[in-house]
Amino acid sequence: MTTMLDPLPSATGSDPDATGPGRLEVPRPYRIRVATEADVEEYVHTHIALNAITYAHYAPPEFARNRRADYADRVQELTDEIAEAAQAQAQGREPFRQHWVAENSLGTIVGVMSAGRGVEPWERRIVGDAWFDSGAAYALSHLYLVPGVHGSGLAQEMLDVGLPERRPAYLWAYDDNLRARAFYRKNGFAPDGLQTLSGEHWGNMPMSRWVRPDVVRP
Repeated sequence: MTTMLDPLPSATGSDPDATGPGRLEVPRPYRIRVATEADVEEYVHTHIALNAITYAHYAPPEFARNRRADYADRVQELTDEIAEAAQAQAQGREPFRQHWVAENSLGTIVGVMSAGRGVEPWERRIVGDAWFDSGAAYALSHLYLVPGVHGSGLAQEMLDVGLPERRPAYLWAYDDNLRARAFYRKNGFAPDGLQTLSGEHWGNMPMSRWVRPDVVRP
């Protein structure tokens, strides 16, 4: 499930709260790169923390507890996915999922993202008989940024890396995540009518599938 979070080049922004009388404008450069096995633990820590922060204002209390309890499983899953992606690229084929991190100038991870070709593994199980194909070959699995870089342009940079050239794709967004909904709508995504609850382990929160269709170019 993706969010905002408010997901190669660098992005540069400045903190609007860092300007004004007696304050200096502090440039904040970021670098986006493919995640490696060495990033796994920090990636998972960051992802879990941002899950909890992003949804804290409307998720039930067990949501954050469940995310923290998932840590070991997520480390193994991410390790396997990064290894599969490396193998796929070595064989000249697209990986099922690719993961990226965004780092600040100190090397701290400030954003995580996953995207790739194919349907998310949990979808048919959670959605059930109501599920239908989105018509898009690619999915944005998640895109999260630490709150301090919101508004820097980094989310747009990451999305354009994960889904270049406005690639047709789909994603899932929680209905109460208004920031995410506005961001993805600006980027050509719209709800396609498929809605569900996220499942007990993910707080049973309402969410919708958003699709960016192919654009016919002249």
